[in-house]
Amino acid sequence: MTTREFGGPEFSPRTPNITRIYDYLLDGKDNFADDRFAAEQLLDAVPEARVAAKANRAFLGRAVCFLAEDCGIRQFIDIGTGPPTQGAVHEAAHEYASDARVLYVDYDPIVTAHARALLADNETVMAVNGDLRYPDGILEHPVRRMHIDLKQPVAVLLVAALHSITDEEDPQYLVGAFTNRIAPGSYLVVSHVTGDDVPADLQCRDRAEEMRWRAWPGMPDELKGSSYAC
Repeated sequence: MTTREFGGPEFSPRTPNITRIYDYLLDGKDNFADDRFAAEQLLDAVPEARVAAKANRAFLGRAVCFLAEDCGIRQFIDIGTGPPTQGAVHEAAHEYASDARVLYVDYDPIVTAHARALLADNETVMAVNGDLRYPDGILEHPVRRMHIDLKQPVAVLLVAALHSITDEEDPQYLVGAFTNRIAPGSYLVVSHVTGDDVPADLQCRDRAEEMRWRAWPGMPDELKGSSYAC
């Protein structure tokens, strides 16, 4: 398995960002005008998108509660987290285990800066910049190495994250980069947009890029299902 290099995030408030579009769909405030415009385009094409985003957030909360309460998981890596505000992973985990450690990872430096400000007094939660497409940058990050012990069970959360990965970027490779490194007894949690209720034109990459949002419906058969143990 080769190493992929992460050159660092590029930020522009004029470029819609899937994380901030998701935040807008959740009625959050961590988004910009172009994010809201892109989200409204999406809602015009898929009116159920806001309901789906909120249902996905609820699924995240249920999954984390199950892992913390029933499975005894005390470490979580949430990749593509978005702003850790409403229904955040650390809130759900700490309901059952106040010592649960959470690492938030997001490509957007604004998201990470906000998370660090919100969580400055919480020693069990850390936030770093990272890109799912460059897993080595996440796994070898010094904060990860300090905060999350991969020799102990950990839950890797790819909730509403993989549908921003193209086939050419090899989602199976990316998932394997994490599952090959985490300890036995760990869990992978995945949720993904499917094409069932998405208009055919939005399933076309050119159309999605024209609307300036990056999400490709569908999921490789090998990744279907909400969660499984490693």
